[in-house]
Amino acid sequence: MLRVCTVSGEEALALPWADFLDAACDVEHPVRMLKRRLQPVCGVPRFRQRLLTKDGTILREDAELTGPTELQLVVLSFYPASMEQVAELVSAAASNDVLNLDRLLQEPQDPEPLQVPSPLCVASGHGHVEVVRLLVEAQADKNRTDQDGATPLHMATRSAHKNVARLLLEAAADASPPNRHGITPLHEACRLGFSGLVGLLIEAHADTDKQDMQGQTPVFCAAQNRDERVLERILHLLLEAAAETDQATRFDRCTPLQITCGQGFLKIARLLLEARADATKADRHGLSPLFIAADKGHHKVVRLLLEAKADQDQSTDRGASPLFAATSRDQLQSISLLLEAQADMEKADARGLTPVFVASLNGHAGAVQMLLEAHADPSKATGANGATPLSVAVHRGNVAIVRLLLRAGVDVDQANHKGETPVSIALQRGHLEVHRLLLEKDT
Repeated sequence: MLRVCTVSGEEALALPWADFLDAACDVEHPVRMLKRRLQPVCGVPRFRQRLLTKDGTILREDAELTGPTELQLVVLSFYPASMEQVAELVSAAASNDVLNLDRLLQEPQDPEPLQVPSPLCVASGHGHVEVVRLLVEAQADKNRTDQDGATPLHMATRSAHKNVARLLLEAAADASPPNRHGITPLHEACRLGFSGLVGLLIEAHADTDKQDMQGQTPVFCAAQNRDERVLERILHLLLEAAAETDQATRFDRCTPLQITCGQGFLKIARLLLEARADATKADRHGLSPLFIAADKGHHKVVRLLLEAKADQDQSTDRGASPLFAATSRDQLQSISLLLEAQADMEKADARGLTPVFVASLNGHAGAVQMLLEAHADPSKATGANGATPLSVAVHRGNVAIVRLLLRAGVDVDQANHKGETPVSIALQRGHLEVHRLLLEKDT
């Protein structure tokens, strides 16, 4: 029988010799194995344990036991380490010096010195699996934070050290610790596109709906990825975990769907809509997903949103509609889809600018032609100075747009509030061909 007693004589462990031999046959250091068995009994890791033979000899961890015996267990306190010794401990953790770290912990040095960041944070950030394993065994605090509130799991996650993250989670590290900005490891993994870590954290029951201080959820963080394939993998994982898909941020009131529409990611937009994301939810400026997609020219996303019953005339806080956005950017395919959806062609923004006006102002002949063919009003006076689509096209000397507007039957004599007609503007600006076209129309 192998017996281990405490200093007070109380039996801490009694193990049949045959059982000890069976357990020890596959390990390099049987004494170390024995100490690990004693840890649940005495509550301290092997580094602070000393096993003494009957004659008072301290057994080294690589010592061999030749037969049944009785050992005495002594538990040591940490010794007060100097600044130099603490620095050596942190250095060993940072440089992946497992042997030196083990020696320092055996002294025994506290694995949790007051210095920030802790050795475990440092090792986790460097991805040193064996060092992390050693520090966890030494009962280093798995949830201790650095000056930014980041835990070892944060450090492992942001550096894509999946094996370290797994080790920490298996050691019962908190899966959803927020740093001082409210950012959790899952936020980090989603934003950085680390799908493997996202899956690992979700398996560890990380909070999939937790918001950071800006109100960003893991789904929102994932939506910021530029790689659609990576984003799709992460989003599938989050949706399978029933993550919230439509939470807006606190200040900008921005949603994952808005970001996705801005990037033109059709598959992602479809996934979010299927998960009941609101196709009409606008940000703090009133920009809806449809407005954003139309503005960027992502016509496939525009079609998807219209099929999802998005409001084709939903305006921003400045009165701009999706059609206004598409015409101002000359997004012809988006314009076509919005016109098919019977978007209001005469809806003006807060300045009184209509889609035909802004298309004429920006020199987008294709957009002007499409609007005129859909019977948009080509003569509507716009803005504070009474300018018309024709007058701004004349002012810019855009012959193609002037021709389109003249064919649509606009009044060449309609003056602005200053009394300027298109003909007089053409003369003032020196646009001779435009002037000729206007005179031909006038006659």
